[in-house]
Amino acid sequence: MIPLSRLRLLALAPLLALAPTPQEEVPGPAPAADPAAAARALLDQADPAARARWEALLAASRGEADPPEPIQAFVLRADVSFREGMHRNDAKIDYRYLSPHYLRIQLASQRATGRGPGAGEQAYWLQDGEEIDHLVGREKREDRRLVDESLAIAKNFVALSDPARLSLTRLELLAEPPAGLPRELEKLARKKLAWLCVASPDFALLPGEIARGSEARRDFTVDLGLDRVTSLPVLAIVRESRSRPAEGIALPAEPMLIYLGAWRLQDGFQVPWAIRVHFLDPQVPGGGFAALPAQDIVLLEANLRPRFSPADFAPE
Repeated sequence: MIPLSRLRLLALAPLLALAPTPQEEVPGPAPAADPAAAARALLDQADPAARARWEALLAASRGEADPPEPIQAFVLRADVSFREGMHRNDAKIDYRYLSPHYLRIQLASQRATGRGPGAGEQAYWLQDGEEIDHLVGREKREDRRLVDESLAIAKNFVALSDPARLSLTRLELLAEPPAGLPRELEKLARKKLAWLCVASPDFALLPGEIARGSEARRDFTVDLGLDRVTSLPVLAIVRESRSRPAEGIALPAEPMLIYLGAWRLQDGFQVPWAIRVHFLDPQVPGGGFAALPAQDIVLLEANLRPRFSPADFAPE
Protein backbone atom coordinates (compact mmCIF):
# COMPACT_ATOMS: atom_id res chain seq x y z
CA MET A 1 0.00 0.00 0.00
CA ILE A 2 3.09 2.29 0.23
CA PRO A 3 5.27 3.16 -2.77
CA LEU A 4 8.92 2.12 -2.44
CA SER A 5 10.28 5.65 -2.41
CA ARG A 6 8.04 6.51 0.52
CA LEU A 7 8.68 3.21 2.30
CA ARG A 8 12.35 4.17 2.51
CA LEU A 9 11.33 7.30 4.35
CA LEU A 10 9.28 5.25 6.79
CA ALA A 11 11.93 2.60 7.32
CA LEU A 12 15.17 4.54 7.16
CA ALA A 13 14.50 8.13 8.16
CA PRO A 14 11.85 10.44 9.56
CA LEU A 15 8.99 10.21 7.13
CA LEU A 16 8.42 13.11 4.79
CA ALA A 17 4.86 14.30 4.17
CA LEU A 18 1.52 13.09 2.56
CA ALA A 19 -1.66 14.72 0.99
CA PRO A 20 -1.68 18.11 -0.66
CA THR A 21 -1.72 21.41 1.16
CA PRO A 22 -5.32 22.15 2.15
CA GLN A 23 -7.09 24.75 0.13
CA GLU A 24 -10.70 25.73 -0.01
CA GLU A 25 -12.72 22.52 -0.07
CA VAL A 26 -14.17 21.60 -3.43
CA PRO A 27 -17.81 20.57 -3.06
CA GLY A 28 -18.83 17.30 -4.67
CA PRO A 29 -22.23 16.41 -6.09
CA ALA A 30 -24.99 16.37 -3.50
CA PRO A 31 -25.62 12.87 -2.14
CA ALA A 32 -28.90 11.18 -2.92
CA ALA A 33 -31.59 11.58 -0.24
CA ASP A 34 -31.74 7.78 0.13
CA PRO A 35 -28.74 6.06 -1.52
CA ALA A 36 -30.18 2.59 -0.83
CA ALA A 37 -33.45 3.48 -2.55
CA ALA A 38 -31.57 5.01 -5.48
CA ALA A 39 -29.48 1.84 -5.84
CA ARG A 40 -32.60 -0.34 -5.80
CA ALA A 41 -34.19 1.83 -8.47
CA LEU A 42 -31.02 1.55 -10.56
CA LEU A 43 -31.10 -2.25 -10.30
CA ASP A 44 -34.78 -2.33 -11.25
CA GLN A 45 -34.02 -0.35 -14.41
CA ALA A 46 -30.75 -2.10 -15.32
CA ASP A 47 -30.32 -4.50 -18.21
CA PRO A 48 -31.39 -7.95 -16.95
CA ALA A 49 -28.06 -9.51 -17.95
CA ALA A 50 -26.12 -6.83 -16.06
CA ARG A 51 -28.35 -7.25 -13.03
CA ALA A 52 -27.91 -11.03 -13.09
CA ARG A 53 -24.11 -10.68 -13.24
CA TRP A 54 -24.17 -8.20 -10.36
CA GLU A 55 -26.40 -10.42 -8.24
CA ALA A 56 -24.04 -13.35 -8.87
CA LEU A 57 -21.18 -11.21 -7.55
CA LEU A 58 -23.17 -10.31 -4.42
CA ALA A 59 -24.04 -13.96 -3.76
CA ALA A 60 -20.40 -14.99 -4.18
CA SER A 61 -19.06 -12.25 -1.91
CA ARG A 62 -21.16 -13.21 1.09
CA GLY A 63 -20.16 -16.02 3.41
CA GLU A 64 -23.48 -15.65 5.18
CA ALA A 65 -26.94 -14.90 3.82
CA ASP A 66 -27.04 -11.62 5.73
CA PRO A 67 -23.87 -10.58 7.61
CA PRO A 68 -24.79 -8.76 10.82
CA GLU A 69 -23.12 -5.50 9.92
CA PRO A 70 -21.07 -3.91 7.12
CA ILE A 71 -17.30 -3.71 7.19
CA GLN A 72 -16.53 -0.52 9.08
CA ALA A 73 -13.00 -1.30 10.22
CA PHE A 74 -10.21 -3.82 9.82
CA VAL A 75 -6.83 -4.94 11.06
CA LEU A 76 -4.54 -6.45 8.44
CA ARG A 77 -1.03 -7.86 8.80
CA ALA A 78 0.70 -8.26 5.45
CA ASP A 79 3.92 -8.97 3.62
CA VAL A 80 4.28 -6.17 1.10
CA SER A 81 6.67 -5.82 -1.83
CA PHE A 82 7.18 -2.35 -3.26
CA ARG A 83 8.54 -1.67 -6.70
CA GLU A 84 9.79 1.55 -8.21
CA GLY A 85 11.51 1.08 -11.53
CA MET A 86 14.02 -1.74 -11.09
CA HIS A 87 14.12 -1.36 -7.31
CA ARG A 88 12.21 -3.63 -4.95
CA ASN A 89 11.81 -3.54 -1.20
CA ASP A 90 9.94 -5.89 1.13
CA ALA A 91 8.34 -5.15 4.48
CA LYS A 92 5.96 -6.58 7.02
CA ILE A 93 3.27 -3.99 7.80
CA ASP A 94 0.25 -3.76 10.08
CA TYR A 95 -2.70 -1.69 8.86
CA ARG A 96 -5.57 -0.49 11.02
CA TYR A 97 -8.52 1.27 9.41
CA LEU A 98 -11.79 2.80 10.60
CA SER A 99 -14.33 4.33 8.24
CA PRO A 100 -14.39 6.92 6.86
CA HIS A 101 -10.78 8.15 7.04
CA TYR A 102 -8.85 6.89 10.06
CA LEU A 103 -5.66 4.91 9.43
CA ARG A 104 -2.59 3.63 11.27
CA ILE A 105 0.37 2.11 9.38
CA GLN A 106 2.84 0.31 11.66
CA LEU A 107 6.22 -0.99 10.51
CA ALA A 108 8.23 -3.72 12.21
CA SER A 109 10.71 -1.00 13.22
CA GLN A 110 7.89 0.45 15.37
CA ARG A 111 7.79 3.58 13.27
CA ALA A 112 4.20 4.47 12.53
CA THR A 113 2.20 7.03 10.61
CA GLY A 114 -1.48 7.67 10.08
CA ARG A 115 -4.51 9.88 10.16
CA GLY A 116 -6.42 10.34 13.40
CA PRO A 117 -8.82 12.82 14.94
CA GLY A 118 -8.36 16.45 14.02
CA ALA A 119 -9.11 18.93 11.27
CA GLY A 120 -7.19 19.18 8.01
CA GLU A 121 -3.44 18.65 8.22
CA GLN A 122 -3.57 18.40 12.01
CA ALA A 123 -5.05 14.90 11.67
CA TYR A 124 -1.88 13.52 10.05
CA TRP A 125 1.01 12.34 12.19
CA LEU A 126 4.29 10.43 12.28
CA GLN A 127 5.70 8.67 15.33
CA ASP A 128 9.24 7.39 15.79
CA GLY A 129 9.71 6.04 19.31
CA GLU A 130 8.49 8.72 21.68
CA GLU A 131 8.89 11.47 19.11
CA ILE A 132 5.63 12.60 17.48
CA ASP A 133 5.51 14.86 14.44
CA HIS A 134 2.22 16.34 13.27
CA LEU A 135 2.48 16.51 9.49
CA VAL A 136 1.53 20.13 8.98
CA GLY A 137 2.78 22.39 6.23
CA ARG A 138 3.86 22.23 2.64
CA GLU A 139 7.16 20.53 3.49
CA LYS A 140 5.22 17.53 4.90
CA ARG A 141 3.06 17.11 1.84
CA GLU A 142 4.63 13.82 0.73
CA ASP A 143 4.09 12.21 4.14
CA ARG A 144 0.40 13.15 4.06
CA ARG A 145 0.21 11.81 0.53
CA LEU A 146 1.52 8.44 1.78
CA VAL A 147 -1.36 8.19 4.23
CA ASP A 148 -3.92 9.26 1.62
CA GLU A 149 -2.71 6.62 -0.86
CA SER A 150 -3.04 3.91 1.77
CA LEU A 151 -6.48 5.22 2.72
CA ALA A 152 -7.61 4.95 -0.91
CA ILE A 153 -6.49 1.32 -1.11
CA ALA A 154 -8.14 0.56 2.25
CA LYS A 155 -11.47 1.94 1.04
CA ASN A 156 -11.24 -0.03 -2.22
CA PHE A 157 -10.46 -3.19 -0.24
CA VAL A 158 -13.65 -2.68 1.77
CA ALA A 159 -15.74 -1.83 -1.30
CA LEU A 160 -14.61 -4.94 -3.19
CA SER A 161 -15.01 -7.23 -0.16
CA ASP A 162 -18.53 -5.95 0.62
CA PRO A 163 -20.09 -4.93 -2.74
CA ALA A 164 -23.65 -5.37 -1.47
CA ARG A 165 -23.23 -2.15 0.55
CA LEU A 166 -22.18 -0.02 -2.43
CA SER A 167 -24.30 3.00 -3.32
CA LEU A 168 -24.53 2.28 -7.05
CA THR A 169 -24.99 5.11 -9.52
CA ARG A 170 -24.35 3.02 -12.67
CA LEU A 171 -24.52 -0.64 -13.70
CA GLU A 172 -23.76 -1.84 -17.23
CA LEU A 173 -22.34 -4.86 -19.02
CA LEU A 174 -19.00 -4.50 -20.74
CA ALA A 175 -18.70 -6.47 -23.97
CA GLU A 176 -14.90 -6.69 -23.72
CA PRO A 177 -12.11 -5.81 -21.31
CA PRO A 178 -11.08 -2.15 -21.04
CA ALA A 179 -7.98 -0.95 -22.85
CA GLY A 180 -4.66 -0.37 -21.16
CA LEU A 181 -4.19 -3.67 -19.32
CA PRO A 182 -0.71 -5.20 -19.16
CA ARG A 183 -0.30 -8.01 -21.70
CA GLU A 184 -0.48 -10.90 -19.23
CA LEU A 185 -3.54 -9.49 -17.51
CA GLU A 186 -5.17 -8.80 -20.88
CA LYS A 187 -4.96 -12.52 -21.70
CA LEU A 188 -6.59 -13.34 -18.37
CA ALA A 189 -9.22 -10.65 -18.90
CA ARG A 190 -10.32 -12.01 -22.28
CA LYS A 191 -10.24 -15.73 -21.54
CA LYS A 192 -11.53 -16.08 -18.00
CA LEU A 193 -13.36 -12.92 -16.93
CA ALA A 194 -16.83 -11.47 -17.47
CA TRP A 195 -17.00 -7.68 -17.28
CA LEU A 196 -19.23 -5.16 -15.55
CA CYS A 197 -19.00 -1.39 -15.31
CA VAL A 198 -20.30 0.14 -12.09
CA ALA A 199 -20.08 3.58 -10.52
CA SER A 200 -20.23 4.48 -6.84
CA PRO A 201 -18.91 7.13 -4.44
CA ASP A 202 -17.77 4.33 -2.12
CA PHE A 203 -14.49 3.68 -3.94
CA ALA A 204 -11.47 5.97 -3.62
CA LEU A 205 -8.44 7.39 -5.37
CA LEU A 206 -5.80 9.83 -4.25
CA PRO A 207 -7.01 13.44 -4.65
CA GLY A 208 -5.32 15.71 -7.14
CA GLU A 209 -3.48 18.86 -6.14
CA ILE A 210 -6.50 20.29 -4.35
CA ALA A 211 -7.20 18.68 -1.00
CA ARG A 212 -10.73 17.52 -0.40
CA GLY A 213 -12.41 17.35 2.98
CA SER A 214 -14.06 14.21 4.28
CA GLU A 215 -17.49 15.52 3.30
CA ALA A 216 -16.64 16.16 -0.33
CA ARG A 217 -18.42 13.62 -2.54
CA ARG A 218 -16.71 12.10 -5.56
CA ASP A 219 -18.02 9.41 -7.88
CA PHE A 220 -15.85 6.63 -9.30
CA THR A 221 -16.30 4.41 -12.33
CA VAL A 222 -15.03 0.87 -11.82
CA ASP A 223 -14.56 -1.78 -14.49
CA LEU A 224 -14.91 -5.16 -12.77
CA GLY A 225 -13.54 -8.37 -14.28
CA LEU A 226 -15.37 -11.27 -12.60
CA ASP A 227 -14.21 -14.88 -12.61
CA ARG A 228 -16.61 -16.77 -14.88
CA VAL A 229 -16.68 -19.69 -12.44
CA THR A 230 -16.76 -18.08 -8.98
CA SER A 231 -18.21 -14.63 -9.92
CA LEU A 232 -15.66 -12.99 -7.60
CA PRO A 233 -13.64 -9.97 -8.82
CA VAL A 234 -10.22 -10.68 -10.26
CA LEU A 235 -9.49 -7.28 -11.80
CA ALA A 236 -10.82 -3.84 -10.91
CA ILE A 237 -9.93 -0.58 -12.64
CA VAL A 238 -10.93 2.43 -10.55
CA ARG A 239 -11.26 5.81 -12.28
CA GLU A 240 -12.69 9.11 -11.19
CA SER A 241 -15.93 9.59 -13.10
CA ARG A 242 -15.37 13.18 -14.15
CA SER A 243 -13.12 13.60 -17.16
CA ARG A 244 -12.58 17.35 -17.38
CA PRO A 245 -11.66 19.63 -14.51
CA ALA A 246 -13.94 22.53 -13.70
CA GLU A 247 -12.29 25.90 -13.25
CA GLY A 248 -10.04 25.84 -10.19
CA ILE A 249 -10.43 22.09 -9.61
CA ALA A 250 -7.60 19.60 -9.97
CA LEU A 251 -7.38 17.09 -12.78
CA PRO A 252 -9.06 13.74 -12.13
CA ALA A 253 -7.02 11.43 -9.96
CA GLU A 254 -4.71 8.85 -11.54
CA PRO A 255 -6.57 5.53 -12.06
CA MET A 256 -5.69 2.38 -10.18
CA LEU A 257 -5.65 -1.22 -11.46
CA ILE A 258 -6.12 -3.84 -8.74
CA TYR A 259 -5.60 -7.59 -9.09
CA LEU A 260 -7.44 -9.66 -6.46
CA GLY A 261 -6.70 -13.31 -5.77
CA ALA A 262 -6.60 -16.05 -3.11
CA TRP A 263 -10.13 -15.28 -1.95
CA ARG A 264 -10.93 -16.66 1.50
CA LEU A 265 -13.86 -16.50 3.88
CA GLN A 266 -13.19 -14.08 6.74
CA ASP A 267 -15.73 -12.81 9.29
CA GLY A 268 -18.68 -13.48 7.00
CA PHE A 269 -17.17 -12.06 3.80
CA GLN A 270 -15.04 -13.35 0.97
CA VAL A 271 -11.77 -11.40 1.16
CA PRO A 272 -8.82 -11.29 -1.29
CA TRP A 273 -5.62 -12.35 0.46
CA ALA A 274 -3.45 -11.52 -2.56
CA ILE A 275 -3.64 -7.96 -3.89
CA ARG A 276 -1.52 -6.31 -6.56
CA VAL A 277 -1.82 -2.61 -7.36
CA HIS A 278 -0.73 -1.17 -10.71
CA PHE A 279 -0.47 2.48 -11.69
CA LEU A 280 -0.10 4.07 -15.12
CA ASP A 281 3.25 3.74 -16.85
CA PRO A 282 4.14 6.93 -18.76
CA GLN A 283 6.31 4.87 -21.10
CA VAL A 284 3.40 2.71 -22.26
CA PRO A 285 1.84 4.10 -25.46
CA GLY A 286 -1.71 5.31 -24.91
CA GLY A 287 -1.31 5.59 -21.15
CA GLY A 288 -1.56 1.92 -20.16
CA PHE A 289 -0.84 0.36 -16.80
CA ALA A 290 2.62 -0.81 -15.78
CA ALA A 291 3.31 -4.52 -16.30
CA LEU A 292 4.76 -4.94 -12.80
CA PRO A 293 2.72 -3.98 -9.76
CA ALA A 294 3.86 -1.06 -7.66
CA GLN A 295 2.56 -2.89 -4.61
CA ASP A 296 2.25 -6.65 -4.10
CA ILE A 297 0.36 -7.43 -0.89
CA VAL A 298 -0.05 -10.85 0.71
CA LEU A 299 -2.23 -10.90 3.81
CA LEU A 300 -1.02 -12.91 6.78
CA GLU A 301 -3.77 -12.10 9.26
CA ALA A 302 -7.11 -10.30 8.96
CA ASN A 303 -9.84 -9.13 11.31
CA LEU A 304 -12.87 -7.35 9.84
CA ARG A 305 -14.61 -6.88 13.20
CA PRO A 306 -12.26 -4.85 15.40
CA ARG A 307 -13.88 -2.35 17.74
CA PHE A 308 -12.19 0.99 17.15
CA SER A 309 -12.99 4.58 17.94
CA PRO A 310 -11.33 7.63 16.30
CA ALA A 311 -9.22 8.06 19.45
CA ASP A 312 -7.51 4.75 18.66
CA PHE A 313 -5.89 6.42 15.64
CA ALA A 314 -4.12 9.20 17.51
CA PRO A 315 -0.36 8.74 17.96
CA GLU A 316 0.45 6.74 21.10
